[in-house]
Amino acid sequence: MAPAEPARRRGFGVVFWLSAAWTAMVVFGAVFADILPIRDPNELGIRTGDVERFEPPGRNAFFGGDAQGKDLFSNVIHGARPALLLGIAVTIIAASLGTTLGVIAGFVRGKADGLIMSAVDISLAFPGLVLLVSVTAVWGNSLPVLILAFSVLGIAPYARIVRATTLSVAEREFVEAAQSMGAGRVRVLRREIVPNVMLPVLSYAFLGFAIVIATEGALSFIGLSLDEVTWGGLIADGQGVIRNASHLALIPATVMFLTILAFNFLGDGVRTRFDARPVLTTAKRPLPREGSPPAVSDTLLSIRDLHTMLHTEPGTVHAVDGVSLDLAAGETLGIVGESGSGKTMLLRSILGTFPIPDVTRTG
Repeated sequence: MAPAEPARRRGFGVVFWLSAAWTAMVVFGAVFADILPIRDPNELGIRTGDVERFEPPGRNAFFGGDAQGKDLFSNVIHGARPALLLGIAVTIIAASLGTTLGVIAGFVRGKADGLIMSAVDISLAFPGLVLLVSVTAVWGNSLPVLILAFSVLGIAPYARIVRATTLSVAEREFVEAAQSMGAGRVRVLRREIVPNVMLPVLSYAFLGFAIVIATEGALSFIGLSLDEVTWGGLIADGQGVIRNASHLALIPATVMFLTILAFNFLGDGVRTRFDARPVLTTAKRPLPREGSPPAVSDTLLSIRDLHTMLHTEPGTVHAVDGVSLDLAAGETLGIVGESGSGKTMLLRSILGTFPIPDVTRTG
């Protein structure tokens, strides 16, 4: 029989790495915009004569010049900074608060779940653009104000995603096993629940980041965003002359579109790469007939009358009680049982890994 080929490890793919490269360039330009060898974004070409008004893209100005002779390339690079600052701050705040609320709602349940999800439903029902316009009209359009407004709107989606994931994970056997061994709520949350909800949170964080950038651009387009160079502001400045100088609006819009698309592909790549997936078996052998144990030379695992007792404060828990099995090379052994029947503890007993130190194992 030919040896089984090792399973290929799934990579991120070309699209993911192209998206990562584009994102890295945008971040690099935003961070080092002040020291890069590019023109001052506020320098007027009508004064210096360096860039002509409505100059088309070319060697002198890569992205051309705007109505005042400003270098559009320099403005696009500097416009990435407020978008990234806003996106990073909002993502961290909204993800942290939304994850906390979602875990509490999905694990504690009861009145806490009802109160949190009622607030989340109200938040999702309220028009976000109306809130942003109202906040900027009352408190101005400074960066802290926009971070606060965007964060409030971003909490609800994270909370719903995390709550759904927590409800699913909380019913899994390893959570019930940890609880049966005396683990408290805090330990179960920290060791069992939170690690399993991080992947959906991370995957959505990229999408949420992209949504923040797009929404900020929409606010800039209507003149309600930051009082500095932004991609949305550049698009708004160029839309009035789009017939004669279409590059003034199309280039910033393309850069914003590619950045949003890159963050979406990054989120999909992370989810696809690290999400749980089925295991492919490439070699099978017929199971031996009942009553005929496998040959000794082919036996990989043989267990006889295995007993495992967990000594906890409430008392001794008989987690595994008299299990015997044989596993030969090429065989697949399935352990079937309802939740809490001891499947996880059987594997822990075989490997010798237990969450508490006081354990007696015989067999």
